[in-house]
Parts: sequence; C-alpha cells; structure tokens
Amino acid sequence: MTVDNYQGKMLQNSIESIVIREKEFESLKQIINELYENKSSSKKMKEIIIKKLIQYRLRIIRELLNFISFHFKQEPKSQKIKNFTENSRLKKDLEERNEFLKIIDHKIEAIYKKLSEKHKK
Repeated sequence: MTVDNYQGKMLQNSIESIVIREKEFESLKQIINELYENKSSSKKMKEIIIKKLIQYRLRIIRELLNFISFHFKQEPKSQKIKNFTENSRLKKDLEERNEFLKIIDHKIEAIYKKLSEKHKK
C-alpha cells in the first residue's frame, strides 16, 4: 500500500467513525420502540425523532469541521516530511555522484601526468 493510499484509507476511516455511531442508531431504535409501545401520537413521534436526528447531524457537522480543519493543517506537515525524505535521497545521490567524479578526476589527473612526463622526454 502506498503512502497516498494509506492516507486515503485513514481519512476514510476517520470520517466514517465520525458519521457512523452505533450508539446513536441504537438510541434512535430504542426511542422509536418506546414511542410505539406507549402509543404516542404520530406528531409527537415525529417531533422526537426529528429532534434526535437534528442533534446527531449537528454533532456530525461539528466533528467533521473540526476534523477537516485539523487534517488540512496536518497535510502540509506530512508533505514537508515527504519532501524531506525525497531531498535526503537526492542529497545522497549527489554525494555518490560527487565521489564518482572525484575518482574520475584522479584518474584523468594520473593520465595527464603520464602524458606530460612522456612529452617532456
């Protein structure tokens, strides 16, 4: 799994855990059952159910807003970390190339010395 896929899955799981709460579903079922058992009026039932649903939706919206603002504040930090690791790899590659160029430089210098000594004779 790539980093992007992993981050996407984490985001999906986080949002899912905010939106879907088993306790709230169970509570809603319990309220509906109690209302039917007590044979409450349909108007009262609608009011109670709508009130609960509104409470749940407000909670979801609040938590999503908090989570999303937090997530997007964290995103640049994770991008910086990703860029840092990429920069580290680039730096390592440049160091390896510099070492290679030093070796070539020494070889060219040795050949030049040999040629210059040969032409002096």
